[in-house]
This record gives sequence, structure tokens and C-alpha cells, in this order.
Amino acid sequence: MAHIRKRGPRRWEVSVHLGGGKRRWRSVRGTKRQAERVAARLEEDAQSGALVEPTAVTLGTYLERWLETHVRLHNAPRTYQDYRYHVQRFLQPRLGQIKLSQLRPLHLQELYVDLRQQGHTRTVDYVHQVVRKALNDAVKLQLLSRNPALAARPPRSRSQPVDIPSIEVIRAALATIHGTDLELPIRLAVTTGVRPGELVALRWRDLDLETGRAQIRQTLQRITGQGLIFAPTKTHRSTRTIALDATVVEQLTTHRAGQAAHRQALGPLYDDQDLVFAQADGGPIDSRVMLDRFQRALHRAGLPSLTIKDLRHVHASIMLSEGVHPRVVQEQLGHASITLTLDTYSHVTPGIQSEAVQRVGKVLDA
Repeated sequence: MAHIRKRGPRRWEVSVHLGGGKRRWRSVRGTKRQAERVAARLEEDAQSGALVEPTAVTLGTYLERWLETHVRLHNAPRTYQDYRYHVQRFLQPRLGQIKLSQLRPLHLQELYVDLRQQGHTRTVDYVHQVVRKALNDAVKLQLLSRNPALAARPPRSRSQPVDIPSIEVIRAALATIHGTDLELPIRLAVTTGVRPGELVALRWRDLDLETGRAQIRQTLQRITGQGLIFAPTKTHRSTRTIALDATVVEQLTTHRAGQAAHRQALGPLYDDQDLVFAQADGGPIDSRVMLDRFQRALHRAGLPSLTIKDLRHVHASIMLSEGVHPRVVQEQLGHASITLTLDTYSHVTPGIQSEAVQRVGKVLDA
């Protein structure tokens, strides 16, 4: 049980007993309500085992507890699965036995260099991201006075430009699947830039066909041992409103009528989950199964393979090339920051800059 004591004007001491005569405490400046919130978090951490003596716990033990008490509770299942994989695959074998209090930036730096030399170029940045977040939480729990990951710098890797399919290829792909049940979801993907999981998680209540807009509220993910599950979007910015083009709105209207007739024909055998794209019995569709069917159709037509991510890239590049402000593109894609948008499509922006400069010149010469 956490205890709160007043120590002065707007000053509070929050403490929790850990057993064996030990306790952990926090100093809080603010209102009593703020102190109560800190007490609730402290008690939750104590009950979960996250509060342990920093001199005794190893990095491996801490990471296991952190995954269960922080990542699993506050992140999407796919994020938890990805974090757990990188912890078990790269961090625990090399650094797991080091005591948390004795972890130094050099330990992390050497790990990053070794991973880079082993060819895990993209993995290095992700491992650094995971351990930095984990140790930030360790500082908040007062298990560490400072985060050693902040002083460790992963080797810089050259970002590769995104390979964007040509418009001709996209048109040929759409022509190949014209009239099939793949046409609508693929066209919606390329005209909106939604992620695969967001596409198959769309529900009819998320759509407003009169205004031509859709709410992206969740994603559908396949999690090992759990199957397909609905989860929150990737980040808070991924929860967004997107615009739909007129052709997609028309196709969606037709699709909804056909789905309603099919649902009525099946009666109680139809598991109505309000999904826009569903299996014959109304259940959710695995985006990987949809993509596999799309790839086979492209292969039969002699066209290059395309992923939903490729369609997302095409959507972004067309918008930028047509002079749409990067902030609008960021919001449509659900990127966490405009920097991510500009970095990902940096090879598209020089043409936009050139055109903008020519426009300035025309204004001055008018």
C-alpha cells in the first residue's frame, strides 16, 4: 500500500513498502491529486515486481519485467512482440548478465558495432531505440541515476532511397485486378496510403461516404500464439481522418450493397463484425493473405511484385509531386512527424523545390 505525506506547500512524499523493511519513495511537487497518481503508479510497479534493488537486478531480469509491466500494458501487441524479439535475440545474450547498475555506454557501443559488422545494419537503430526506452523507464523508477544509452551512439547507416513503382506499373496492376474483389481494397490503398493492417481493420461505421472521408481508428495484426487481433493504431498520429476519392466512394457504395445482400442470404451463419473487407462468413481478413492473392495476380500478368507499402509510397510521391504540402501528406499517412515524411521521400522533394523556385522567379519577373 502506498502512503502519501505532506512535506510543505505543494510538496508531498509518496512511499511504498517492498518487504523486508525496504521501501521506495518519490518526492512530488504539485497538488494532492498529482501525488495520488504517482502513488498509484508506484504501487502498481511494486506489485508487478518492477521495483527491485538496483544493486541486485541484472539488465536481462529488468528487461523481462519491463516488457511485461510497461510494453505489454501500454503498447500495441505487435510492438510488444517486436520489442521482445529484439530483447531476446540481441540484448539478453550479450548484455543480459550485466548488473543494471554497472551497465555503461561502452557496453552498448560495442554491441552496436558488433551488430553492424555482422550485417544487422537496420537492426542496430531498433535495438538502440528499445534499450533507450527501457533505461529511460529505469531512471523514472529510480533504478538508475542516468540512462547510459543516451551516451551511446549507434554507427550511422546510410538511408536508402525508397524504391517507388512507376505510375504505369500501378495502372497496369489495377487493370489486372479490375472486376475482382481485390480491385477495391488495392485502389483504396493506393489512393489513401493506409497501412495493410489499417486497411483490413476498416469498419463501415468508420466511413462517411457522403463526405468522402474515413476514420482510421485501429489495425488488424497477426500475433504469434493469438491469431488475428484488433489493436490500436501504430501511434497516436496514426489515428486520423483520411479523404477518399470519388471512384473509391462509388465502389464502396456498390460493395456495401452487395455485402448486405450476402449477409442477408447467410442469415445467422454470417458473423457480422461491421468489417468493410471481410471473409465470406464475415470474419476478418489477414492482410498477408490478401497481399499473396494480389502478388499471384501480378505474376500471372507478368508484372513486378508490389506490396501495400509500395502502394503507400506511390500515394505519398504523387501527392508531393503534385505540390501537396508535406504536412498534409504526413497527416494522410499517419506519420509520427513531418521529419519522417521528408526523410522518407527526400528524393521527391528536390523536384518540388525546383518548381517552387521557378514560380518565385516568374512572380519577380512579372
